Amino acid sequence: MTDKDLDFEFEPEDIFEETTAADDLPEEAPAAADSGRPVKDNTETEPVAEASAEEGAVTEDTIAEETVAEETVSSDPAEEGSADEDSFDIFSDDEFLTDDDLFAETKERSGGAKQAAAPAGHGASGENTGSSLAESEEDKEKKGPSVLGKIFSILIPAILVAVILLSGGLFLRDLLEYRAADKVYDKLDEFVKEAPENSFVPDEEEPEVEITGAVPDATVHAVYPRLDIDYDALKEVNGDFVGVLYVPALDLRYPVAKSRNNDEYLTRTFEGTRNSAGSIFLDMNASINLSDSNSIIFGHNMKNGSMFGSLQKFLQDDTLADSDPYFYIYQDGRVLKYRIFSYYTTLVDSYVYYGFQDAAGYGRYVAKAISSSAYHPAETFDFMGYPPMVVLSTCYGSGHVYNFVVHGVLQETIIRNRK
Repeated sequence: MTDKDLDFEFEPEDIFEETTAADDLPEEAPAAADSGRPVKDNTETEPVAEASAEEGAVTEDTIAEETVAEETVSSDPAEEGSADEDSFDIFSDDEFLTDDDLFAETKERSGGAKQAAAPAGHGASGENTGSSLAESEEDKEKKGPSVLGKIFSILIPAILVAVILLSGGLFLRDLLEYRAADKVYDKLDEFVKEAPENSFVPDEEEPEVEITGAVPDATVHAVYPRLDIDYDALKEVNGDFVGVLYVPALDLRYPVAKSRNNDEYLTRTFEGTRNSAGSIFLDMNASINLSDSNSIIFGHNMKNGSMFGSLQKFLQDDTLADSDPYFYIYQDGRVLKYRIFSYYTTLVDSYVYYGFQDAAGYGRYVAKAISSSAYHPAETFDFMGYPPMVVLSTCYGSGHVYNFVVHGVLQETIIRNRK
């Protein structure tokens, strides 16, 4: 039904007066009002509408039917929103709000309530949680690193710089001490020189030779490198002077001092100056003439290869000992010639550094040295005469846990008359 079908020619007040008359209302209306349920209108309105359109007049019964139909439609809550807006034009806009206005106002109030309640809850929604985390991250960025973080950011680089400076300082110190030690021993070389036309030939003076060890039959006696040594000058430089050690296979040559406590020459050169290179020195318990069953000579394993730093070349090249298996100790009036029969790494508190009292102890010592050896000479030796031995000892690796030792047995003593 449209506004065109209902052509009202009278005022709204007249409509209300007529429709409210008790006699004109249908009998079913009170029942519908009591039950609260909508009542279907079975009255056919189309003929009435057509008649009204043709005659151009509206009877009181038709008006009553239309009024009841409108009340029936408006009583259904589900259909209230579908009523035409023009049917409410009879009311003032200032006194009533439309459904859209009410919905907008309700939504605005509910949204405001949610916004007010959100801060009071913890993680009320994903958006609020994300915004809270974002705010906390922003707060952290504004606050910057913690105090502990600042300390570490300053302390760690400082420690690294200190370590670098310390390492560099130690390296520079060692370098300077190495150079100082080299100068000392280069100066001492003036008193220890190779003789002209030095060779491994019998001594021209036909010296007396004392054979102290059992050696292979092919050994030629009294063959040794000729050195011109000023014993008096070396004794004057250091009263602890014992002799000169020479290992031809390594080109190792140093004067040897007799230690009184095995500590002083760890940090003192042969001249007596303080230096980490120290000296080559004989064990404090050894005899100066090296007549003991076993004597130990110590020296530092220097990084630049000086002192006993070159001894480990025997481990790096197993042909060195075979090419020249002897080392020598030159003393005033004689030369002690030792045959290398073993070398290896061992603990710093090894059996090597403990003496023995009898022939049985000597045999066990030799057997242990041979079984531990990294070097296995082709010749076999007979130790039945219990010839004196000498051990060359130096540190090996870091932490001073291991030592490297070279064992030599006295093969012969060459007596030389001083000129």
